[in-house]
Amino acid sequence: SPVPEVSWFRDGQVISTSTLPGVQISFSDGRAKLMIPAVTKANSGRYSLRATNGSGQATSTAELLVT
Repeated sequence: SPVPEVSWFRDGQVISTSTLPGVQISFSDGRAKLMIPAVTKANSGRYSLRATNGSGQATSTAELLVT
């Protein structure tokens, strides 16, 4: 299967290491990971992953609540 193009979003906005300092984004062995080592309340929100390749698109979403 073709390797997907992976995009991460928080509350509908694209996430990158420049837009969310300290975040670690990786893709290997068919697994996409987003890690926030020093998570704070400001990181709360709805996180989504969109994976797209020639076979189609898939999205997964989770809500993160930091109290």
